[in-house]
Amino acid sequence: MKTMIFFFALLAVSVFSQPVTITTNSIEKMGWASPTGSSLVTNKAYNFKSSVYFSNWGVWHSGDDFLANLGSDVYSICDGVVEVVRSAGNESYLVVKATSQIGTVYFIYGHVKASVAQGSTVSRGQRLGSILRYGSPDHLHFGVQKGKLDLRYGWGRTPANIDPLSLGFVSPSEFLTTVATSRLRLASSVVVSPVLLEQGGNNKVSVSLKNFSTSTFTGSVSAALHRPDGSFVTDIQVLNISLSADQTKGYTFTNGLNNLMPGKYKVVLKEKASSGAWVPIAPNGYSVPASIDLAFKLSSAIKIVGTVYTNGTIQATYAVKNFASTTFRGDFALALHSSSGAFLEDILVMTNQTVSSNQTKAFAFSKKLNRPKGAYKLVAKVKTGSSWIQIGSGSYSNPISFNILQRSIENEAGPVDFTLDQNYPNPFNPTTMIRFAVPADMNVKLDVYNTLGEKVAELINGPMTAGTYEVPFNAASLPSGIYFYRIEAGSNVAIKKMILAK
Repeated sequence: MKTMIFFFALLAVSVFSQPVTITTNSIEKMGWASPTGSSLVTNKAYNFKSSVYFSNWGVWHSGDDFLANLGSDVYSICDGVVEVVRSAGNESYLVVKATSQIGTVYFIYGHVKASVAQGSTVSRGQRLGSILRYGSPDHLHFGVQKGKLDLRYGWGRTPANIDPLSLGFVSPSEFLTTVATSRLRLASSVVVSPVLLEQGGNNKVSVSLKNFSTSTFTGSVSAALHRPDGSFVTDIQVLNISLSADQTKGYTFTNGLNNLMPGKYKVVLKEKASSGAWVPIAPNGYSVPASIDLAFKLSSAIKIVGTVYTNGTIQATYAVKNFASTTFRGDFALALHSSSGAFLEDILVMTNQTVSSNQTKAFAFSKKLNRPKGAYKLVAKVKTGSSWIQIGSGSYSNPISFNILQRSIENEAGPVDFTLDQNYPNPFNPTTMIRFAVPADMNVKLDVYNTLGEKVAELINGPMTAGTYEVPFNAASLPSGIYFYRIEAGSNVAIKKMILAK
């Protein structure tokens, strides 16, 4: 008997030396209030069990024990009504009932001296009572039951169907619609690669999972993308697995996400047994990205035309491809940042742009910069809704670094005459360069037209300083034929013919 007591004492010490922690920030970010008012710390031996577990004396443990100081305050995690208040020494507890569109959920606060009355209404973050002395160390027993409150075997040992550790993982609406608890839990933080997901990219989500139940888990696991409001969008990948009891294994989920539009999403890990519904996998104290961006990726490098001088004009281009089956509508921009990455200004914002399904579209940006010489960066970005998202680099670089140079006396003089040269190469497929010179600071427009007089591309539209420039034109999305490029520079107008031969 003494050996058994010593074993349990040693177990309690060892498991608390490696606790599971859910930070206050992660709880509040999901819309809850922490029941202890601080980060939640539990341990392996005394957290949620979905089956008989020896280290808990062979009985159910239908909740988590969170460390709390004797006499410290306990708070309601959400709005609700106090269903039960019972005073029974250190076994005192109270139950708060919350309702949702799918039914009723009961939150059980154990080892608590209640300061609220049965039948009273409580709000999220409201004080419910204080911690009583029970065992060592002192703690709050926190349990969750869905559908019907069942206290047949005591409030701490009646089999429950929701794992409280989900608090740091899902929003209240998602949590209250959970119909079963997960048997798996995270055994590592979730790693997303690249950090900025790319449409048509090599996207990966990697994580280690551990089977916390006492039997082999056979079924499916998924890393899914949800919208910020919690609604499901798509599975990144579904894997069929078999994981023995207490086994830990790493998994990688991959997907090109070709048919998703740029926007903000979040990653959700979930499991489904051979017979059953999808259930969120509890984070077990590890981090899961609460917000992640998905963007187009570059289909050409960000290219600066010519040299950028102080008080001069910068011209740059880049292209993206829409891999989705639907047309994208939104804004594109090229932003100037300092060498340390701080935003300075937008070179140009091209609003209300459309990129059709499977279309590769090039964008040209031009602006006179009043910046001193030095090192800078250019960042390509796209706007969806009200949010700007950096465009993925793909096989190129975003951002790119460049220097603004001080003009020499020769450069200050600039060209004497306005000129528009023949494009080269010509014929071309699918890219060519257009070279021109302007003798003074002026507004410049450079457009491309087909033989019907329809404008098919706008290459430049804005103020430029005196100088000689080369502008790339990418006709990958156009059919073979004759095209005309036309320039307006102040009062100067010129037009030339070029041939696209695919």
